[in-house]
Amino acid sequence: MTEITLRPTADGYISEMWYGYANVSDDSDSTFIYKTNSTGWVRSAFSTLMSIPHNVTISKVEVKYRWRRAVSYNNPVNCKAFIRLGGTNYDAPQRTTSSASFVDQTETWAQNPATLTTWDRSDLNSMEFGVYGSPNHTKGGIYISEIYLIVTFFESAPFESAPMGGGAIMF
Repeated sequence: MTEITLRPTADGYISEMWYGYANVSDDSDSTFIYKTNSTGWVRSAFSTLMSIPHNVTISKVEVKYRWRRAVSYNNPVNCKAFIRLGGTNYDAPQRTTSSASFVDQTETWAQNPATLTTWDRSDLNSMEFGVYGSPNHTKGGIYISEIYLIVTFFESAPFESAPMGGGAIMF
């Protein structure tokens, strides 16, 4: 199995948190996107350059992210990752933390949620990914310091035909 890490290269269809993809495209906790003083859900989506080889079988797509609550407030915050295919968001389960330190989170899609079948390389061409965050309080905040995709695949063996002819089949 092979894994490819794909980091954001542009903002996606929506950006409701402050700052953009450049603040979450590396593994530094010193840059981030965030939203404070809000009781509702806010979203930010990202796109990436897909560099998946041809002739592979994709076994899963993961969204990995680091997140925390605002240091100055003790209110828990909610977050959930999503992938966007064909204009529809497919959400991972909602997570909650009260941590003021960044927490690592991984969400996995073993199959394409739009078709409920195994992933195809073409499924990833226009896919976006992102997070919903909810500070939960007018005196709270949610911070995302990193988000990226991991695509796990194995190379499909090229088909080789055996010579045809009379004779016994041997196993």
